[in-house]
This record gives sequence, structure tokens and C-alpha cells, in this order.
Amino acid sequence: MSSGFNFENFHQYLKASLSVHQELMQDMNISWGKLKSLYVGGGTPSMWEQGPIFLKELMEEMQISFDQEYEFTYEMNPGVNCHKNLQAWMHFGLNRVSVGIQSMNERYLKMLDRFHNLDETLQTLRMLRELRINYSVDFMIGLPRSPIEEKRKIVDELAQVLEFNPSHMSVYILTTGKNYIHAKNLPLDAEIEREYYQVSDFLKNQGWLHYEVSNFAKPGSMAMHNMAYWNLESVAALGPSATGLIKNGRKCIRYKWLTEFAQFSREELKADEQRMEEIYLGLRTHTGIDLAQFKTNLDSISNSRLEEIFLGWKRRGLLAQCAPKIILNSKGMLLLDSLMNELFWVEKLFNIQ
Repeated sequence: MSSGFNFENFHQYLKASLSVHQELMQDMNISWGKLKSLYVGGGTPSMWEQGPIFLKELMEEMQISFDQEYEFTYEMNPGVNCHKNLQAWMHFGLNRVSVGIQSMNERYLKMLDRFHNLDETLQTLRMLRELRINYSVDFMIGLPRSPIEEKRKIVDELAQVLEFNPSHMSVYILTTGKNYIHAKNLPLDAEIEREYYQVSDFLKNQGWLHYEVSNFAKPGSMAMHNMAYWNLESVAALGPSATGLIKNGRKCIRYKWLTEFAQFSREELKADEQRMEEIYLGLRTHTGIDLAQFKTNLDSISNSRLEEIFLGWKRRGLLAQCAPKIILNSKGMLLLDSLMNELFWVEKLFNIQ
């Protein structure tokens, strides 16, 4: 969203998508309940001046209200207008902010072509600290640098961020296209791993919980909205490119809205696909997967193979716990995709009738 963004078209899109979404809910035989979480993304909803009024009208039209304990987050980017309309959003019910700082080093911000600079980042963090609102920061690792530069001082940047008292941090590895201008200066995998472990070790030593592959939180500050995704719960979605999931019994539909029209593509997840996602998403988090739950439908050969794989993970130092749940540590979380490939070799693990 920017000053040139056509909000009237956006409003019409959302209104049109409501009736389309209602058809999906009727097809799934479910109805709206009280909102436990609401997430307004896109990086700059703070520029959406009509947002609080428009969303309030939509919720009243659908007869939706917030649950007694709810989480209402919106994303913001640092900058001169990052605080614009913030009080109006808070009056509407906003109680959490996610701010994309990415780095506390001016040089890296320029290489990332961010619209904000370090001074604006500091101003934004001071404002959020003074408001005493619950907020999260996005931080990025794996950033490019020239071979003659010193290694990035990740811990120094993190320590500076923590001075402003955020409660949550999402840490992402930079992904780029093949024509990325700084592609030849990207760090090697070993350096990215080193940065990831530095982040994890530092935050855990500060009392934070590494509760998901890319997410850290102070005790009691895990993101409710994100946890719904990782627990494969129903999450309704509206807006261009937004993705939602609706479950009712064994039926599970994932859908993604088109950017130009208020229509969505959809796929129905079969039982084996749901099982695969439950395992994958469970291993992403600090709660892991219940070992007994996934062994009930396996024959003795598959069970033995599964136990052999988990023992191998333990020997390689990838587990925080191996019974009664399989819980990956930070090292295991970083290698999750390759670990899932090992599980695919277990016959009948994902085959459900």
C-alpha cells in the first residue's frame, strides 16, 4: 500500500470477496465465530487511513466480534509515516504490531533496497517502546557483503533491538531471484548456518523461546495467529494473494485469492496430505510431534524404520527430545526439509485410507 494505492478498488475487492467466501463456508458447513486473531498484512496497513472504519463495518455486517482474549496484529515498515493512523487502529482493537526492520546496519538496509533507513528504524522502535504495545520485529540473515568486509555482527544488532523491548522476533533467511544484483556476494551456507545459530543461542540466553523454525518469543508472547497455521487450524483469509485454510471433520480446503479478481484457487487436502502437513508443521515447532500418534497405523517394518530414523537424528544432535514426543532443536529445525525427505522413505507413514 502506498499513497498511489487505489483504496476504493481494494474496498470493492474485499466486499466482493465476502460473498464468495461465504459460499465456501456454506459448502464446508461452518459459520463465523468470535475472532481469536486478526492479522492485517501487506507491510504498510498504517497507510490505510480508512482501514479501522472499513473493517469495523465489515465485522458488524458479518456479526463478528473479537473473542475475550484475542490478538489483533498489523504489519508496518519503519519510516516517517509508520505511525500514521496508529491511534485509530489501537482504538479499533489493535494490540500487536509486526515491524520489518530487517537489519540494524545502514549498509545492509541499502543493499536490501529498503525504503527506510536506520534513523527511521530507531524512531519507530522508540515509538513502539513508549506506547508499550506488544510488538514483533522481522530480522533477516544471509545478507550479501563483499569478501573484504568483516563478518556481520549479528549479536550486536540483536542486542540493540532488545534495548527497545520487543516481545517477539521472526528471523528469515534472505531469498533472491537468479538476477539479484548482489548474488555473487551472498554468504555460503556454512556462514548462514553460523548466523542462524548465533541468533538462536543469543535469544535463548536472554530467556526467549525458539518456538518455531523462524520465530522466537518471550515467555507467553508466541504469535497466536501464526500458531493457528502451524497447528493446521482453520484460518479464514481475505484480500489479494491471501491464503486460508478451512477444516471441518476430515474435509480440509486450502485456498488462495487471485490478485486481480475476488476469486480464489482451491485445493482439497486428502488424508495423507493432511498427515504429511501435520508432521511437517509439528516438527517446525517446539511442541514437536507425538510419536505414538504416528505409529498406530504402521506395520512392524515401518515402525522399525521410523525408530531407526529418529535414533539417527538423536545421534546427530538434532533433537531436543525423542520421547514421548519428537522435538527438534535449533540445529534440527534448520535441517527440517532434508529430515522430511528421510521420512518419505517410511512406507505407509503418509498413506491413510
